[in-house]
Formats: sequence, structure tokens, C-alpha cells
Amino acid sequence: THADRMARAIREPNLEPGDALFLENVFRMTFQLAENYHTQFKLGLMPEEHWKGFAKFIEDMLRGRRAVEFWQRYNGHYGCYFAAWVNRLITLEEPN
Repeated sequence: THADRMARAIREPNLEPGDALFLENVFRMTFQLAENYHTQFKLGLMPEEHWKGFAKFIEDMLRGRRAVEFWQRYNGHYGCYFAAWVNRLITLEEPN
């Protein structure tokens, strides 16, 4: 299944090209959705409780190095307010 493939791709140290592309597409779709949700929340179009749950999902995803590597490679493709929010999450995860 896709969930099995994603779990395997996240923990494998070396990815086959197809798995790397699969994971990149998952991250791309997830960050696009997250940017959309972030905008809706900031405009007052999404309930806070809904946003909190989704934001926690993104925070958890960013604990993995592959999600952070994707973000560092492609963050210029996203809006500045959303990018600043994600960058703050990543900075909070880095050791002091």
C-alpha cells in the first residue's frame, strides 16, 4: 500500500529512485495542502481546533529529516507567510 511504501521510504537510509520520487510527491502534496489550510486559518475561514490538529500533523512530519530536506530544497515555491511558519517549526526542532 502507499502507507507501507511511505513508512519504508521514510526510514530507509538509501532510497531507490522510484521511492525517492514517491516520497517527494507525498511531501509536495502535503505542503500544498498545508499552505492552503494555513491561509484559510489566517483568514478566519477555518476553525482553530481544526487548524491545531493539522498543524500538529505537520510538526510531527517535520521531525523526520527527509521532510526537512524536501522543505529546504523547495521552500521557495511557497508563500512567504507559510514558509516563515514552517521555518519556525524547523528551527524549534533543531538542538540548541
